[in-house]
This record gives sequence, structure tokens and C-alpha cells, in this order.
Amino acid sequence: TACHNSDGGKNFIKLAYFAPSNKLKKMKKNEFNNLHAYTIAHVLGNSGGKKKDHSKINMITRNYNCLFIDEVSMLTDEAKNIIIELYPNHKIIFAGDVGYQLAPIPPKKRSRYVKLKEFDMHTNIEHIETFTKSYRFIEGDYINVVLQDLRKRIKNKEKSIKLDTTHFNVLSRDEFLNGDYYRPTDLIISYMHTQKDLYTEHFKHKYNKWFVIKKNKKYEVGEIVYDEKPPPQSEARHGFTCHSIQGETTSNKLFIDMTRMESNLRCLYTALSRVKSISQIYLIYP
Repeated sequence: TACHNSDGGKNFIKLAYFAPSNKLKKMKKNEFNNLHAYTIAHVLGNSGGKKKDHSKINMITRNYNCLFIDEVSMLTDEAKNIIIELYPNHKIIFAGDVGYQLAPIPPKKRSRYVKLKEFDMHTNIEHIETFTKSYRFIEGDYINVVLQDLRKRIKNKEKSIKLDTTHFNVLSRDEFLNGDYYRPTDLIISYMHTQKDLYTEHFKHKYNKWFVIKKNKKYEVGEIVYDEKPPPQSEARHGFTCHSIQGETTSNKLFIDMTRMESNLRCLYTALSRVKSISQIYLIYP
């Protein structure tokens, strides 16, 4: 966790929370009563166009003195510096697993080959606090051992790994698709859209699971709905990429398509760390 303290440490009570997605924002509001939660686009004053929406910026400036920016591994360093510049009289807390979870990806209007500068904890930051205990995972569960090993490999800049599957549930893709393992409340993660779409195509005729693609009166973008009929502005979705589920935790089964996962350690780390226990994970190999 990195902190830019501009208020002299006077107050810490008018807190606003900012998430990278509407879905995560709503999840946190449901998790914590009375939480004032918004998206990171809101704190940046983004309105969908090139100009800043100063009404959003003014609202935040007027009502809060402490800004908590979550999942900053998905935030560019440019965005970090813009936030600091926009709110010179606020205490700003940036929280995230920088350097281990997935880096930000370019917007759709920019080439996917454009490499964005990742969040830099060592510039324009006054204090860094490192936490070593995860409250997501069950204490003593073997997933802690697996992820600590992965963190060491990522820190050492290893390019690939042959994952020891001894403690995991392992399936072939055919076994998974033709067996009775998956339920719609479970989560399927892949590295590539090709695999994500494969699972959606396979299961969409069996289960009703809808992904909201545009905000409406009832649902935020990214929410999952299990109604018989699709809600407005939604599509069938059973597979998800690692980037799209970053920040989430599942209590159900997690199926990870291992295609190219072992050659992208940060993606693998992000996927494996969505659970509370290693017993939830099923590795799917082609």
C-alpha cells in the first residue's frame, strides 16, 4: 500500500473508495455498510470524452478528505499522477499487489501492442506499507505455499514454470466439457478470449448466465445475472479472462484453462489467487 499524504495527516474520516470497475465497486458496497464507493474513472473525472467532468472532481473535493484507490496494479503511472494533481489537499491511499498481478491494458482505442507504464510506488509517493498476510486465503491452506513460490519466481523475473499439480484437481478439457463438474455459479478463467468464448459457447445452451455489458436501472456493467431471461443490455457468458476478474474472490469452484498460463506467471498468479482454498481449483489442460 502506497500513500500520498497531502492533508498533513489531520483527518481520516471522510473516506471514499474507488474501484477499477463498476462490478467491484458494487461488490464492496455490499460488503461494507455505508461505504461511499465509486469507480476510478470517477476520481479521474472521466466522462467518456476527452474533457474532464469537473462536476465529479468537485463533488469528491467537497465531500471527502481521504481517497482509497484499490487494485492499482491495473492503474497506469500516468493515472496515478493525475489523481495526485487533481486532489492536492487530500490523503490518497493506493492499494494493490503491484508487480505480481496483471498490469494495465491499453483502452480499446489504443493498440494492444502499446505498452503502458505501470504504477510506480517509488515516485510521487510519501510512504509505502507492505502487508505480508493475506486475509483472502484460509490460514494454513496450501494455496499460500503455491502463491508465495509464484511471487518469488515473478520477483526473480522467471519467464515460465511447470506447475506442480500434486495438490490441485486436474482435468483434461474433454473431461471438463463432457463431465458434470461445472455449475453456473462457478468461475471459468482463461488467458485468451478464444478459450473464454469456447466455454461460453459450450455452456450457454445448458445454463442461464448473463453478463451485463451496459449499465441499466438494476445492474452495473460486469454483473452476473442468473435469471431465465436475459436482463437488458446483457449477453451469455461462462468464460472470463484473467483481466476481467481481477480483484474478485469466489467461494465456489474455480476452473482455470491452463493454455499459455504457465508462460505468463502474473496471469497465473492472478487466476490462482481468486480463491480461499486450493481445494476450489480445477486446472484444465488441453
